[in-house]
Amino acid sequence: MNQSASTGNGEQPTIVFIHGFLDDGHTWDEVAGGLPWPSAQVELGEVPSPNLDAFADQVTALVDDEVTGDVVLVGQSMGCQVAELVSVRRPERVVGLALLAPVPLGGMSLPAEMTAALRSCGGQPEVQRGIRTQLSANLPEDKMARLLDSGLRLTPAHVTATFEAWSGGHPEGSAPTRAVAPVEIVVGGSDPVIRGELLDNLIMARFPGATLVTIPSSGHWPQVEQPERVVDTLSRFVGSLPIRST
Repeated sequence: MNQSASTGNGEQPTIVFIHGFLDDGHTWDEVAGGLPWPSAQVELGEVPSPNLDAFADQVTALVDDEVTGDVVLVGQSMGCQVAELVSVRRPERVVGLALLAPVPLGGMSLPAEMTAALRSCGGQPEVQRGIRTQLSANLPEDKMARLLDSGLRLTPAHVTATFEAWSGGHPEGSAPTRAVAPVEIVVGGSDPVIRGELLDNLIMARFPGATLVTIPSSGHWPQVEQPERVVDTLSRFVGSLPIRST
């Protein structure tokens, strides 16, 4: 599990970044580097049998064994599902949840063509490029290449199992969240998926009291497409949280 500054000092929270489908911890490099708090960037690709509970086990182990003090969980896409599950497991540690382009914890249905592409894109660079192009709004070639590198390091079997995990969802997603920490929902203004009724009915409705922030000129990867704006958003959110540990 690749990490940066994985232990807090008990006086400020540690931010744990959780990436999404086809990605790795490096998608958070620019954001983590722009924030003043200690942080850890987890690697879900290390999980041998991909499913949401196994991913949550991975992150929970990090929180338990390698981080001290309060924790703020920051997820993107599938990583938001994982972050919510971890927050329910460790409510005494998690003081905030920031969810970027969140996939509903209960799962989601997609058009048949996109479902087929996502399920079978392992090892297929042009298919993955097409998916990322379709879902992004501000992804220059150097960043596209970095994202493709992360997705192509996963085996086709791992990609398929991971797709089935996040699209199928988790039973926790069938009811309002049991997370008790403050929640901020962050979406890209040009995200073609996380918007409209899906955002209103399957995400915001589950998080009473959550704030909603829209990042302009961004699609499904705000932390990659508009890292400076995400740094500003997270800085305000984390800075507003009460510190429970001493």
